[in-house]
Amino acid sequence: MFGLSKLIIKRIKICAGILVTCGPSLAWCISNAESIKNAVGMFQSPDAEVRIDADSKSLNVGDTQDLIITIYPSAQHKLPPGTVTVTSSSNSLKVIPNAHAVVGEISGSGLIKEFKVRAVSFTDVPIQVSASYRTGDLERNSTPITFTITPKLPTLKPHFERTDTKRVILAGEWEMVLGANAGVLKLVQAESKLTGSFDVPHYKWKSGRIAGSKDGNTFRMDFLVPSKSTAERLWVVGDYVIEKESGSIQMRGCAYHLGNAPDQRVETGAQGLDCSTAVKFPGWKTLRGEKFMATASFDFGSDY
Repeated sequence: MFGLSKLIIKRIKICAGILVTCGPSLAWCISNAESIKNAVGMFQSPDAEVRIDADSKSLNVGDTQDLIITIYPSAQHKLPPGTVTVTSSSNSLKVIPNAHAVVGEISGSGLIKEFKVRAVSFTDVPIQVSASYRTGDLERNSTPITFTITPKLPTLKPHFERTDTKRVILAGEWEMVLGANAGVLKLVQAESKLTGSFDVPHYKWKSGRIAGSKDGNTFRMDFLVPSKSTAERLWVVGDYVIEKESGSIQMRGCAYHLGNAPDQRVETGAQGLDCSTAVKFPGWKTLRGEKFMATASFDFGSDY
């Protein structure tokens, strides 16, 4: 038993000696493992991974979609300048503005956003789009992404109700002018109720929803101001006229910028004709008034 104890003690001393001798080197290796890995990587041949993606992969005919291409070098390599090529498996989906681009040196990762695809025609066959990167003798391809294309929906125009040719439906897309600002108005009509959206890039409120109504040849629309619907509103009132000679329909009236005023109880003025602050609304103070006009192509139908 005494001999066995001496043997164990001897082995422990040997192991301790090894740790004393190699311990600092082993500890340094552990703490600098990432640096060692990168240093070893520098002696390896450059390599890269290519990825391609898009926010939406379902397009209507005529739609354009940005592509996002990312190139990841291996280890700590810097990739020299090269080229990227994007390929579509169908002529129905065109790569624009060009299918090829020159890229500079890549360090860390390279993000390329200059490629787009445009759906130029309908096909019911899924379309594969991939990206390839080449620099020197190195060439790498991405995993393809799949796009689908649906037919372009017909543009709805204001028209006569098919069951009653005296009733006008205002649903459709309109070009409008609000004061001195041009924009787009999109309307949906159900019975006499109007809903939709407005988009005026250079106006105080650039876009928002619409709620209103149509009565005979007059209309009233509330342009709902985003986040301010209880404090401010844009109230648009007027009438419309059909111009057969030009094949169009025009809405004409006034847009009133209103501020909440609970003490205001009087309603006065010619709404839609007088575009001044003299026009008053119950519960609202007229802060500003300006002219409103919107024009759209009119679908007269084959029987008109």
